[in-house]
Amino acid sequence: MKDENIKKRITEAIEDIGGNSSKLARMIGVTPNYLASVITSPAKGVSATLLKGFAEAGINLNWLVRGQSEMWLKSGNGNSTATIAVVQAKLDVALDLIEK
Repeated sequence: MKDENIKKRITEAIEDIGGNSSKLARMIGVTPNYLASVITSPAKGVSATLLKGFAEAGINLNWLVRGQSEMWLKSGNGNSTATIAVVQAKLDVALDLIEK
């Protein structure tokens, strides 16, 4: 599992919300400069804390880490949602993949 694949999907998520990287940074709880550095720096990895921020913003970690499923988690009414249980389960999977 390579961070480069995750970084490409982060860029896709930015495009999906209208190309506004600052908006995505706010959604996941980081500064725009930090998010930009994660995407552009080959030496900077994707941290578990960052993955948690994506999950809390409603981004499907299965999509972000593996490229599988839909980009956004949806609730029954069509709104993006990330429950604590979903976040924890996806974060555990992501951390296992990162360690490999």
